[in-house]
Amino acid sequence: MIPLRQTVARGVVVGSDRLGSDWLAEARRIVLPGRRVVVEAEDVPVPVGLTRLAVGEGLFVGERR
Repeated sequence: MIPLRQTVARGVVVGSDRLGSDWLAEARRIVLPGRRVVVEAEDVPVPVGLTRLAVGEGLFVGERR
């Protein structure tokens, strides 16, 4: 668990060594609505609660709904 309360972060980066569903769910939990989550991988499924904005160059960029 990321030690931050819900919806406080303006942006979150999830490293390629933390691609599990738990980490992606935590990233979504702490980021503010309308803000970005960047994942260092292109082949991750779109996490629940995020909208895919871009994929390429080894990155996934999503926005919290």
